[in-house]
Amino acid sequence: MKISLVGPKWNEMVNSYPPLGLAYLAAMAEQDGHEVRIHDFGLYPKRPIEEDVKEIVDYKPDIVALTSMTTSYHNVEQMVGLIKEALGVPTIIGGPHATSLPEYTLQNPNIDFLVYGEGEYIWQDFLRAWAAGDHRWDRIQGLWYKEDGHIVNGGRRPPISDLDALPFPSRHLFDLEKYPLYAPDGRLMVTVLSSRGCPYSCSFCFKGIVGRHYHSVAPRTSSPSCAR
Repeated sequence: MKISLVGPKWNEMVNSYPPLGLAYLAAMAEQDGHEVRIHDFGLYPKRPIEEDVKEIVDYKPDIVALTSMTTSYHNVEQMVGLIKEALGVPTIIGGPHATSLPEYTLQNPNIDFLVYGEGEYIWQDFLRAWAAGDHRWDRIQGLWYKEDGHIVNGGRRPPISDLDALPFPSRHLFDLEKYPLYAPDGRLMVTVLSSRGCPYSCSFCFKGIVGRHYHSVAPRTSSPSCAR
């Protein structure tokens, strides 16, 4: 299948670094042989939304997946209506906004599915079920959906215990030179994931996705080349 992963714009600033979460979802999909494109519209904060949607429509994906914070959800609402009108393909959303307000988010008639919490394995299970024509969504813990006009609570899946089992994020799908994150010596930089979860209680921090249990990634002796 062809899959579009969409990072919405959310303010007047260009994204400083690539959306690592989408890169992990892309890697999960590519493991199963799917063709993936990441549309990071945070790189183009002033571009008309119609041009953003045209980029997706021209790719002709079979599934469109979006991530969103609450600050970018208004942009998602605008995009997803145009995407549905143009393509009519299934849409699925994840990220902090979806996990914080799942019922509210799924009230949008143009959003079909919602990933609650950590997304990698829920996303993988969803893609495998869709590809197999198996629409028994109640078998996928953490996947919320609609049935006969009602929102079905898919629950929450336990946190991923072994982060080392996840594939390396698909950084090859980014044009790294477009991101203004540079080292002091001028070399391009990328972000890495070293842990998830946090036991502390900062009032400004959202832990709805990764929870309060801290777990880290073990050092690896080698990795795909991603530095320039």
